[in-house]
Amino acid sequence: MVDIELFKNILENKDSRYIGSEDYVSKELIQLFLKSGKMSQIVNLFKQSIRKSDNTFAHHRVWCICVKCLKQYDIMIHKTDLLKYVSDFKKSANQYYDYEGGDSLPYAGKELAKYNDQCFICKECIDEKKKEKEEKERKEKTENSKMTTEQYIELYLSEDRVWGKDVKSYNKIKYLQPYYNDGVDFEMIKGYIISLSYQDFMNTLFWKTISAHVKYKAIFKCQLCKAKDGLRTHHNSYERHGEEQLYWKEDLICICNDCHRKHHEIKG
Repeated sequence: MVDIELFKNILENKDSRYIGSEDYVSKELIQLFLKSGKMSQIVNLFKQSIRKSDNTFAHHRVWCICVKCLKQYDIMIHKTDLLKYVSDFKKSANQYYDYEGGDSLPYAGKELAKYNDQCFICKECIDEKKKEKEEKERKEKTENSKMTTEQYIELYLSEDRVWGKDVKSYNKIKYLQPYYNDGVDFEMIKGYIISLSYQDFMNTLFWKTISAHVKYKAIFKCQLCKAKDGLRTHHNSYERHGEEQLYWKEDLICICNDCHRKHHEIKG
């Protein structure tokens, strides 16, 4: 049936935007978007987002494809995310794909993961990934629970030790923690650290790991003046020296050389 009001608006130039939040963005529409030219043309098809009573914006029901298992399903997303989805899809889709075909679009979707880390993954794949992560952590913790105090000292408190290439940066601080090392006596570890000279402690993998973590959390900026050069990790307090892996947030700060020098001049 012809939509008289729509054509009237078009003819009278009242409204050049046609897709509202109540409209379903189907697979066929996504295919049409992929074949079209500029993203600006696609953006102009959408009506302005409607703000709801709870101050959030209305969402669109959109055809989607899981980039892990290629399952096709519908999701509810805001217009901004929908347009980013289309934009990333257009980048990932090879120009030789036949978008009218049945299987070509899912495989173009598979390529989407290379362009967008926040790409769409179905609930089943998210749950599976979560289980895999939990199982990996369980195995790692089981392995670490066998570590003795002597092995901990050898690995983390001996001079010139380095992490293996396969150890992820975000996991390093975790491997130093008591909850990850059930077989280690951390009172003995604290005593051993206190017995080290300042320079020997600075050369341990234990300190280098914590120092790097503090700088990372400070976004590699001095936490006093925001400088980006000459950064170092400074102890605000040595009362819990030997337990830096537990109290780095409370006792340590990322600071530049200038601020570090001024701090010691004031202190005295």
